[in-house]
Amino acid sequence: MPAIQINTGGLCHLEGNMIMEAVDAFDQAVGLENIDVIFIENVGNLVCPVDFDLGENLSIMILSVPEGDDKPIKYPGIFQHAGAQLLNKVDVAPAFDFDMDRYTKTLDDLNPQAPRFAVSARKGEGMDAWCDWLIGQIEQARA
Repeated sequence: MPAIQINTGGLCHLEGNMIMEAVDAFDQAVGLENIDVIFIENVGNLVCPVDFDLGENLSIMILSVPEGDDKPIKYPGIFQHAGAQLLNKVDVAPAFDFDMDRYTKTLDDLNPQAPRFAVSARKGEGMDAWCDWLIGQIEQARA
């Protein structure tokens, strides 16, 4: 699977022109007609990315359990903006004292309409539901 690294030159976020250059590089490397999805992993903190339009069709917030259940309270903008919420490493939640009820309640208040997926990439938990949803989004975009 082709991957392109984007160097932000010290910025705390990606900008649309950086994505445009990466898309051009994908086009030259494999041809855009051969690509169904481009994943953009934004960099930096959870404040800056929501303020910059990258031309994405969908924004997915991925939080890892070790980051803490308080992140939606600290950085509400990114959680409100997200079209879907993915919580990874749920298998280790007890070791990190992650309060699932607190996390869920906060998301209910910030963005109740966004689909949510609790997954463990290591154990495969929740991955089928997440992948099925993502495939559905791709098919919907093609239609």
